[in-house]
Amino acid sequence: MILIADSGSTKTDWALIDNKGRKQFFITQGLNPYFVKPEEFIDVVSKNLNPSSLTLNNIYYYGAGCGTDDKKSQVEIALRQMFSHPRIEVNHDLMGAARATCQHERGLTCILGTGSHACIWNGEEIVNEAVSLGFILGDEGGGAHLGKQLVIAYLYNELPEDLLEKFVKEFQTDKATILENVYRKPFPNRYLAGFVPFLVQHKSHKFVSGLVANSFELFINHHIKTLYNYQDFQVNFVGSVAFMFEPILKKKIEQHGLKLGEIMNKPIDGLVRYHGKV
Repeated sequence: MILIADSGSTKTDWALIDNKGRKQFFITQGLNPYFVKPEEFIDVVSKNLNPSSLTLNNIYYYGAGCGTDDKKSQVEIALRQMFSHPRIEVNHDLMGAARATCQHERGLTCILGTGSHACIWNGEEIVNEAVSLGFILGDEGGGAHLGKQLVIAYLYNELPEDLLEKFVKEFQTDKATILENVYRKPFPNRYLAGFVPFLVQHKSHKFVSGLVANSFELFINHHIKTLYNYQDFQVNFVGSVAFMFEPILKKKIEQHGLKLGEIMNKPIDGLVRYHGKV
């Protein structure tokens, strides 16, 4: 029996595959170790997966925030406190995205979820990776960046009147509330990404489509085009932002003369294929 996890900053998708190849799927909150303490990690997993009832051979965990040995170790230690004797492999979510989209073939993979990232995959490992600066300095094209651009436009009184009216009606917020959530409360990236459904609802609005397109433009220039020989590959995407804004993303990719590959909403589906049957 194996357990696979794809964890972003907002949510975590889990897949449990038993010895007969039967699959169960679960969803929990995001478990980024930069924002979630080990005791909270254990609490969330224990309440949702009932570890004592599972006899696992392998755990494959892919997570946002797991790009350093320290954070990987933090996650592995937490998992070992809950599960007895499985082989545990902890990797960055970018590795999960590459395996999900490219499987064992060479390719270029991007994440556009709450955050964003990109890499070149040689079929076995990541050989070139874009610079990742997190949601404060980077994450262009991701949900937190999109939400940030929207609230900045609201606070600077730059929203068109019709869109402003809808924004105020839906969120009933103000400058003090926004700044409190961004600068003082936990999970500011989740808070900012929480404005994405509003953008999706109004993606046909010229202002919104322009905002999204500009964010994707920054992502392409700062992430895709910094990768060695990026033009030699189809560009694959995983993540809800890529999936929900596919027409805008496709147009922007074409404008840069790039070849669009697969757009996958949930990497967990591709990871189940990658790891195969038990």
